[in-house]
This record gives sequence, C-alpha cells and structure tokens, in this order.
Amino acid sequence: MKKYLYALIFISLVSCNSYKSQLSEKGNYEDAIFNGIIDFSNTQLFLEGKVFFVNFDLKVEDYYAFSIMDNSDKLLFSEKKAFSDNYLPNKFIIYKNKLFFWWDDNYGSDKDILEKLILNNKIQNEEESPFIDFETDEKKKGAKYFFCKNNLKKYKRVITNLGIIKTPKLNCE
Repeated sequence: MKKYLYALIFISLVSCNSYKSQLSEKGNYEDAIFNGIIDFSNTQLFLEGKVFFVNFDLKVEDYYAFSIMDNSDKLLFSEKKAFSDNYLPNKFIIYKNKLFFWWDDNYGSDKDILEKLILNNKIQNEEESPFIDFETDEKKKGAKYFFCKNNLKKYKRVITNLGIIKTPKLNCE
C-alpha cells in the first residue's frame, strides 16, 4: 500500500511541475499573459469555465499585472456598423479548447475573434437587443497575476473575488 501511495505522490508532483516547464522566462506582456493562461489552466477555475476574459494593466512599471476570469456576459455586435466600430476584443488565444480574449490598444480589430465569440455563444445582435444584462456575482472568483518583467517564471497568482487587492511581494531580483 505504501508503494502505491509514494507512486501517487511522485506522479502528482511531476505532473504539477511539468506545466511550469512550458513557461517562458523572457518576453513582453503577451508572453506573461500566455504564461498566466498556462498556469490558470491548472486551477479549478479553468475547469469551471469555457470562455475567459483577460484584463491587464500596462501602466504598472515593475511587473506585469493582469487578471483572468470566467466570462459569462455577451458582447454587442452590429452588422450595420463597420467592423472596427464594434467594440470587440482584438486579441485571443485558444488554449486546451478554451477561449481567452482581451482588448489591446497596440493592435487593430481582428475579425477572427467574431467567429470564436459566435461559436461560444458570446455575441448579442445589437439590432435585436441593444442592452446586455451583465452578471454581477460578487462571489465569482478570478485569478490575479503578477509577473516579474525581468524573469517571467517569477510570478504570484492570487485567487480572489475582490476587484482590487494589495500587490503581493515579488522577488524580481
């Protein structure tokens, strides 16, 4: 029985560390977001959702800060408007068959996101109904990430339902 217990513990430790070997050490905020998505895919929150919203803050100087949470709301789209006039996210990643999206001012509109959002039932036709019922569940949790800019393998994840939290201590040296 002890052999099986040791084997099980060993396998779980190896599988927990294996995803960390996929993380990039160097890069920009997009690489930090991808590292965060890899880490997030190993949380219970990842199992509970299908479409996730990434919200990042480029104003922070010492580290990259962003959050990832389940997106249960729809986005308005109008066929009568030019595509770029619809306020749709312009960056996305499909990871392990789940959609992660965000807005990035450094890029223009991306028509590919519309197809992904439609496939995931996240588009509401503005002509049919111009108002969206937003879900406000204060108990809903997300993951907040803080990545060192000089080494993206150094980071902290905080699972919380709070919108604003105190920045955890990061040893980025």
